[in-house]
Amino acid sequence: MSNLKASSEELARLVVESRVKLNLLMEERAHLTETRNELQARYNANPLPELANKVAEMEATYVDLMAKADQIAAEQKDREAGAIQLLSTGRPHLVAEMLTRLVSKPKLADRIIDDRNEAFARNLIKYGSFRAHAYYWTDTVRSLWPAGKTLIGWLIAGEFLKKWSGS
Repeated sequence: MSNLKASSEELARLVVESRVKLNLLMEERAHLTETRNELQARYNANPLPELANKVAEMEATYVDLMAKADQIAAEQKDREAGAIQLLSTGRPHLVAEMLTRLVSKPKLADRIIDDRNEAFARNLIKYGSFRAHAYYWTDTVRSLWPAGKTLIGWLIAGEFLKKWSGS
């Protein structure tokens, strides 16, 4: 339960950070809107060719920034919704946890699983569901390799002992 609480706290921290970044982007968007309106007003009062070029340039920048802000906001909203849904369901990788407990010492297994779940929560927000799951399983498989080598060694030794003893 502590790993779920830690993951939830990490998720909350990442959500706050992303909202702060989004707020800064929205402030920049508001500043550009204000500048555009100022330039538009100047242009309407005194239509100089230089000012017209500046207004057109600012308009293009404004449109690009608005599209980028909308895209970032939509992506962040999707990530937050997916992360909250996945984390609220409890433990996302029961098979991976079982394999870790099978090959690790009990105290160490709890720590490993907690670390993986925290990393999963961070990766879920940062990269999305597919990559977060891929990283989780990659780490699990990497940790199984030493135990697999030991098991193979035992099997080979067992076969050798059978042949040597004549069984």
